[in-house]
Amino acid sequence: MPVKTQIAQKILDEISSYLEQKDTLDSIVALDKAKDTKSIEHLSADKVEGFEGYMTLLSEGSVLYSDGTIRLYITKGTLKKWYDSIDSSYEGYVTTGHISLDSFPVRDGYFRKADLKIVTDKNGRSDLLVKPHVNTQLSNIKDLIIQDEPFAISSEFMWWDKEITDEDIEEYAKLVVYNMEHGGGVDVPITDNIEITGFSFVGNPGNAKSGGYEPSILVRNEEEHLKNKDILAKVLEQLSTQVAEQEVVEEVVETPVEATEEVVEKEEAVEEDAKGAEEVKVEETLAKATERIEALEADLADKTNKIAELEAELAEYKASESTVNEQLTKLEKLLTKSNPTVETQGEEKKEEPFSRFGRKRFGGQ
Repeated sequence: MPVKTQIAQKILDEISSYLEQKDTLDSIVALDKAKDTKSIEHLSADKVEGFEGYMTLLSEGSVLYSDGTIRLYITKGTLKKWYDSIDSSYEGYVTTGHISLDSFPVRDGYFRKADLKIVTDKNGRSDLLVKPHVNTQLSNIKDLIIQDEPFAISSEFMWWDKEITDEDIEEYAKLVVYNMEHGGGVDVPITDNIEITGFSFVGNPGNAKSGGYEPSILVRNEEEHLKNKDILAKVLEQLSTQVAEQEVVEEVVETPVEATEEVVEKEEAVEEDAKGAEEVKVEETLAKATERIEALEADLADKTNKIAELEAELAEYKASESTVNEQLTKLEKLLTKSNPTVETQGEEKKEEPFSRFGRKRFGGQ
């Protein structure tokens, strides 16, 4: 997109520099080699493309300061481990400029597990993508759209230090050497355990692959979200119509049963009146009555089967829709490939989380 100001262009140039530095460092360090991962081949520092409407929330590998020193190193498998630990009840927040929700309790949007994707490259490093639901009527979002210049997203999360084992020493030494060559210290923060709480709209992201997005992506995502809600409303309306038709069918089915009983009563009366006098006519009448009863029973069986089919369809729909909030998620999963089955996270976190990014417990990436 056209960049209107020198400030925005400078930020984009810095992001490009971050990507090059990240690629250099990630190419020489391979902590926690991932096994049996489904790969989409792209360079570690390349922007993830081919996922319309998604933005990169966080990437494994190095997260650098503007001077090239290591801000945080996220080992392979960390993002997938966190993703597998959350379920459909998870909801992350969206803010602007890392404003604290305690001091300014206005959320620009939200995202859930169904709005996240894990993409793993040929080297085993993963990117966490997000397609958030953003309120385009809020002033912060309107300002982003009106300004019409590239923006970035910066994740907020807690993290815990990785325990460095004997197998990690060689790779850890590479990080230390790199950091010291660029003016940093020996203490290099490494994590293999995180907990993401949300993200903020910013200009220059800590995670190099999370910048350079056009504001139009927010408008397109909101339009798609509203379209899906409209589709959901139509599906619910159709199901309601089917339920109404089912009730009508039940009434129709009841009528032949009553008619059958009435016919039997009448034919029995005819039989009693005609006994001994018109035996042949009685037999003919009984034969016709039996034929009619069989036809009514066949019709009743057919309508009963249709009712059972409708009830099964309605039961299947009700079973798939646990809450109103999950209805749209269920529909989206029908339109796109569903995410992997959730597994709970293993051991409880024993250490207290901390961050090196400004405020206690949370880090902006």
